[in-house]
Amino acid sequence: MPRTVFTGADARFHDYAARRLPKKIQELLPAISSVRFLDGPLRQHVFGGTLNEIRPMLIEETERSSKPSLLLSRDGSLFALAVPTTEPVAPCTKSQKTLKIYWSDMVAHAPNESLKPKMMTETQCESR
Repeated sequence: MPRTVFTGADARFHDYAARRLPKKIQELLPAISSVRFLDGPLRQHVFGGTLNEIRPMLIEETERSSKPSLLLSRDGSLFALAVPTTEPVAPCTKSQKTLKIYWSDMVAHAPNESLKPKMMTETQCESR
């Protein structure tokens, strides 16, 4: 049985099979069998602000577990993902652990166009 870490009344992390994730997320992952999946009622009401606010929690869980951590909206359209890397990525040094952070953001490509998810990326270096 996976160990559950409670992070609040509305959220908890548990192991989740990577093969069960949407293909767009599987493509961002290294060859692994599971991720730390953030589950709870907040998955029903994900929006851009949720993804911004949840990234530090995902980073913390990834650093704790050494596994990728994910929040995925119930409909699968929005997500935030923290992935540990095995090689440093600029601007990080070889002595720093490196995380790649991915999230979807809702953007309109033209003034009259409806909002569509767009993938955003950031590199996080361990601070020491």
